[in-house]
Amino acid sequence: MCEPVTDAEAAYAAGLFDGEGCIHIAPYVKRGRGYHRLYVIITNTYLPVVKWAQSRWGGYLQHVSASPQRHKAAYHLRFCEGYAEPFLTSILPYL
Repeated sequence: MCEPVTDAEAAYAAGLFDGEGCIHIAPYVKRGRGYHRLYVIITNTYLPVVKWAQSRWGGYLQHVSASPQRHKAAYHLRFCEGYAEPFLTSILPYL
């Protein structure tokens, strides 16, 4: 996240998000009061592409267990709070 994201990187990430991503708004309760949290999630089975996106925009990487006989292992890259807005802002022109 040190160098600015190039137009080509933003366009590639927009395609990745379009095919493999979602926006999730989750309710939660803190100290008896209801809130909502925004998550932008990209899921993919190819770890290098998920790690690349994380290196450019940050976020939290999570390994998702899979049934060995039926599915490949997958990885979630979650952008929340401070990471979601810069990611969405940079890919918006390419969506």
